Amino acid sequence: MVKFGRHLQFFLENEHQGSNLYIVPYNELRELVKSPNFSYEWAHCFQQACDDFQRALRDMWSIVFDRLADNDASRGALPNEALAIYVSSIRHDEAQELLRCLKDIQSTATVNAEALRKSVKKHDKVAIKERLNVLSSSLLPELYAANFTIGLPNIDASLELVRERLSLDIPDTEDESDDHPKRKWKQETGDVTKRKAEMKWLQSMLSSLPQSEIQHLVAHRGFHSPKDKSNRRPLENSLDAYEACWNNGVHLCECDIVLTKDEKLVLAHDEDFSRLALDPTSQSSTTKVSDLTFKELIALPLKSGSRPPLLIDVLRSAEAIGGNSKLVIEVKPGNSEVGPALVRMFQRHPNLMECCAVIMSFDAFAMHNIRRELASFDDPVHGSKYGMNYKHVGDLMQEVGSPQKQSYMDPHVLHPSTSRKSYTKPKLLLVTVAEPAQVPCELWVDVEDLSPVEGWLRADDGCLDGVYLQFQEQMLTPKGLRCLQNIASRYHIGIWLISSRDPDDWETFHRLVHDGNVSYINSSLPRKFVKRTLSDQSPLVEPLEASMPGSPNNFELDM
Repeated sequence: MVKFGRHLQFFLENEHQGSNLYIVPYNELRELVKSPNFSYEWAHCFQQACDDFQRALRDMWSIVFDRLADNDASRGALPNEALAIYVSSIRHDEAQELLRCLKDIQSTATVNAEALRKSVKKHDKVAIKERLNVLSSSLLPELYAANFTIGLPNIDASLELVRERLSLDIPDTEDESDDHPKRKWKQETGDVTKRKAEMKWLQSMLSSLPQSEIQHLVAHRGFHSPKDKSNRRPLENSLDAYEACWNNGVHLCECDIVLTKDEKLVLAHDEDFSRLALDPTSQSSTTKVSDLTFKELIALPLKSGSRPPLLIDVLRSAEAIGGNSKLVIEVKPGNSEVGPALVRMFQRHPNLMECCAVIMSFDAFAMHNIRRELASFDDPVHGSKYGMNYKHVGDLMQEVGSPQKQSYMDPHVLHPSTSRKSYTKPKLLLVTVAEPAQVPCELWVDVEDLSPVEGWLRADDGCLDGVYLQFQEQMLTPKGLRCLQNIASRYHIGIWLISSRDPDDWETFHRLVHDGNVSYINSSLPRKFVKRTLSDQSPLVEPLEASMPGSPNNFELDM
């Protein structure tokens, strides 16, 4: 049971802010499933969605053809031809605005179609129990023939064409341009000594651990300082933080990704960079990452002196370092465009998918959408889930004078199912909380009663691979460990924690892995993780009670 209502509420509070497009009131319709007025209210919402979609597209095409009024090639042009001519003649900022408009129409149409479908499904579920008339046979044909349903493939194709115009993809070859995050750490002797000591500790600590268990250790945001200082360790979510881990033997590193205004996937935990920026008062540092362009990110130095890295930068480093170096990628809720953008990147660079162990999110609806998007890797149809041929879109761009380049979705290059090598897909995990939910999309579950998890992971058309649970002290009890073992027999299990409140040490890690069969455990790799290394000829860890943090105040969420 995918929590669409929670996803929709979060969508309205974040992505849809500032939009004037109509959204079907799903939660209100859901309350009417037992009412005789349901069919009438559904039809009213359906018609409003149709009318608004028609209006939005009419306004967009009016702008296109007004601009092409004096262009003979636009006379009687097909939609894709007209749009190709238009995007080849407009400025970069105009293309950006067209991209924003199309994405707004696309996301709204997708949400409305799902809201109407799910409300019918809920009605019929109740109707069957109470022996009333079901409505799927009468309402769903209307929905599937609606303009905002059958028009989605054309919107998708238009979006790909505009992305071609904006050249949103990172080049396949790396160079020394400003697109690459350079190291700019200051070289004061004292700081160098501190960093050297931290690296030596990391190497010694890892050499003390059983190699069979290191594969379950996930370095939370890389090898970083939770206090946001860069004089000892790199900053969180930085290329240096991940390379420090991978070069010293940590296999898995967790990161957070956000989509910029011009659709670059960048590593960022917060909604802006005010906490990490060199100048926290600058306009760029206080602007939402999703409202920044890549050009603006390049001009945004962090406390370490380097800029925030793109996801593709970090994945390429993992690939170059090798040795099972992989990312555990968290998709932040509130931006449903991140998942499809991530899949598009893997379609263009399928080799980098091998460097991604896990994709996870608090948003169950978004995770199931990512699952469906990744399923296209097994689909031999060239193009998107709708079967659109994007190579033709690329040809159109070339016909109207754009630079010669390979199509974004050239199936012979990008689609793994047509290549000789098969690629391992990442595990897809749902993140849950163990405390009352703070945002609409969060799902609460207790380790001693994990029965709701099955319903969240399963949908009509498939299943996620597992769940990332918030740490609870009960997990270390015999009953808690049995509960973890039970669910781990069917799914992959991860554990995340609060760094200054929960026990982030080797003994806790070992018990969860060895006795609970947990696959992934986040850690900030504090100095207390292993208090004495094997080289000290001392016990590997101290008793669990001795390593518990003293104060829960001012804690940091390790997600």
